[in-house]
Amino acid sequence: MDNQLGAIINYGIAGVDIFDSIAVNGFEYGSTQVSEAITLTTIADADGTTFIQVHDNPAAVINVFSSEDYTVNFDLADGTTVSEEENIVKIEVEGSDIVVYIISASVDTIDISGDNGLISITSPADSSVVVRAVPVNMQGQGLDNVHGMFVRGMAGNRVGAEVSLGKGGSMSVVNYAEEMHVELQSMTQDMIQLRVNCTDPAGRIMAFNLDNTSLMLQEMDRIGIHYDGTPMACVNDPGLVFNATTATCWISQQTREQAQIMMYIPEFSEHTIDIVVESDEAAEVPTTTETPETPDTKVPGFEALIAVLGLVLSGYVSKKLKK
Repeated sequence: MDNQLGAIINYGIAGVDIFDSIAVNGFEYGSTQVSEAITLTTIADADGTTFIQVHDNPAAVINVFSSEDYTVNFDLADGTTVSEEENIVKIEVEGSDIVVYIISASVDTIDISGDNGLISITSPADSSVVVRAVPVNMQGQGLDNVHGMFVRGMAGNRVGAEVSLGKGGSMSVVNYAEEMHVELQSMTQDMIQLRVNCTDPAGRIMAFNLDNTSLMLQEMDRIGIHYDGTPMACVNDPGLVFNATTATCWISQQTREQAQIMMYIPEFSEHTIDIVVESDEAAEVPTTTETPETPDTKVPGFEALIAVLGLVLSGYVSKKLKK
């Protein structure tokens, strides 16, 4: 990082260069706060209005937020190609499986100078621009479409949180909804138990990334989900999760070491989610491919999401900086 400019420089994922730099116009560096508990680095400007959050998780999430109008510039590295769909920018790297998305508000102004060039996004006050990659441990496994649906869910304000779980009880959480809280209750070789609560009662999609966790899967074992103590029938089509109106889950389970889980929770306040090892010899919960009801189309846009991210981020960083 360039402490004088407050810019992130030479940013790469899994050894592959993505951005030569990420910088906010007029940013005057103030401080850096590191939270090892949630693997998060927060860079703040001198007057406490603009922040850059860098999450150390498989999806390499970066949040840029400001309480004032601002422009953030992404200077692309050589070998990158760019495409845009509405308010989502997709970045791919030649000769690599890495795919990176930049999600912003529909009211934002996006200026793309071309492949290997500069992406400038101008955002209104109290908003965020979010960078998210297809998780590095899930690349090359045919899940790009799933993560494309996930970022569109973020843009549609349907995503609540993204949780990455690793060996030894390590956990990284990225919150995309106000007052969303995820707590690891326990992790054994047979079960990971999480408690999820949120003061906003609206239904949310959650993503769980399992990477070399303490779960021990044998030859004929599989991963199962228990929701508030009840086994769930996960669907075969991940698209059903993103259109669900009732509790729905999907599990990639590509290998014994890694798995991607997408889950829709229809309402809050508090729930328990158990990720368990199940034997095929046990009684199976039938898998369904029934299409859930079409959700209400009156979903708040990403403007609502980024405002929430701004409130959460500014409140969190304010507390950190005042210590």
